[in-house]
Amino acid sequence: MSRSIQDFIKENGLDMYIEPSNSNPNNPDWKDANHYMIHLKNGSEQFTTYFSMGLGLKHQPLIEYVLNCLANDAMTLENCPDFEDWAYELGYNPDSRKAEKIFNAVTNQSAKLRNFLGKDLYEELLWDVKREQ
Repeated sequence: MSRSIQDFIKENGLDMYIEPSNSNPNNPDWKDANHYMIHLKNGSEQFTTYFSMGLGLKHQPLIEYVLNCLANDAMTLENCPDFEDWAYELGYNPDSRKAEKIFNAVTNQSAKLRNFLGKDLYEELLWDVKREQ
């Protein structure tokens, strides 16, 4: 039986702090957004990434929302590790340099997330935790 993302966060002692950012270098074309630098912590371990939300969302991102988005990105990459497959799956033109830049950012971000959580917790988050899709 899978557990909730809230239980996953609590049981693994995950915490997050946020810094506002002027932009998101992983998606520099998204100007109309609230941008943040996210720091996930697990004891002395830390994972830092950029995160953006639309201007209509007036609250800061919650840890469960951030982890859900990171896991969804990583799942797509796990299912389509080849750039061309990934681009087609997400509706990008596989000849687009912009799409390739996003793919590389997601690849890097997912590798850092896996390193931060460790292989077992990373796979549990992706495949066994109840999350919003």
